[in-house]
Amino acid sequence: MTTSEKILSRLQTDAANAVQIAQYWKHTFPAGSPVPADSQFALWARLHRENIGAMLDGIDQTAAKFVTTRGRMDEDYLVKFCSKCANTLQMQRRRTVETKAA
Repeated sequence: MTTSEKILSRLQTDAANAVQIAQYWKHTFPAGSPVPADSQFALWARLHRENIGAMLDGIDQTAAKFVTTRGRMDEDYLVKFCSKCANTLQMQRRRTVETKAA
């Protein structure tokens, strides 16, 4: 596979993952909740390409907090909180894999 084919494949995978993340967000949050821009879902798909599960689990944690705060989280705070959760989960999972490999 050439370099350009690898890049194209990665872009297609990222686009599909962005759609999956957006659908999961909409399915997980109550109706009428803020929804991030498509560009945010695309960014998350790229950042969490190696472990999309961490992103989905981050969405779960964010939705749980959204419910416990009775929806008192604006879109900006939701995005920041979700990003933090997903990044933390990804780091923890990466460390677990490294520990098992050592």
